[in-house]
Amino acid sequence: MTFRNDVSYSNYCRAGVLRWTVLALVLSPSCHVMLLHRIGSCLYRTPFGFLSRLLWWAGIVLYGADIHPGAIFEKGCYMPHTVGVVVGNGARFLGNVKLMQGSTVGGNLSRTIAWGPDRIVIRLPVFESDACVGAHALVVGPLVFPKVVFIGHNQLITSGSGRECLLMGDCELALPGELRESFSPALQPVEKVT
Repeated sequence: MTFRNDVSYSNYCRAGVLRWTVLALVLSPSCHVMLLHRIGSCLYRTPFGFLSRLLWWAGIVLYGADIHPGAIFEKGCYMPHTVGVVVGNGARFLGNVKLMQGSTVGGNLSRTIAWGPDRIVIRLPVFESDACVGAHALVVGPLVFPKVVFIGHNQLITSGSGRECLLMGDCELALPGELRESFSPALQPVEKVT
């Protein structure tokens, strides 16, 4: 869980040049929101948990992104537009993620499932690999996405998928490799220019 991943997946860092990295730190709302979230997440389970709520509130007021301090981002997160992004307490992103404006990941539909080798009870979605959540998409329920997934815009997703796919409501489309790479450059590794 490093802030470095968030900066490297920012739009400004494509060339890997120090100047672009500094621009991302200064100008990218995505980096600012994720910095607030990562600091708040560290404070969330400490006696200073009220400070995490203040940082959470600052993210909402300044950037319009409602990311609960209990949400887990293992790798980089990129939001081209932070306004309207909502991530609930307990949502897990174990790979890189791109969240478009107005997307919501959370809500449990009053259900739970056991997940992982330790059989942890989850209430919110778990993305085990890279993901791209489209604009105004709603992903709710205790879902597990073990493969790369792209969720289309304006979609309501209430069931998980066990394969690499594009989810469009009830329709699940397989993704060939070249299509996966064309969907989201933010999910691709950053090439360093020397």
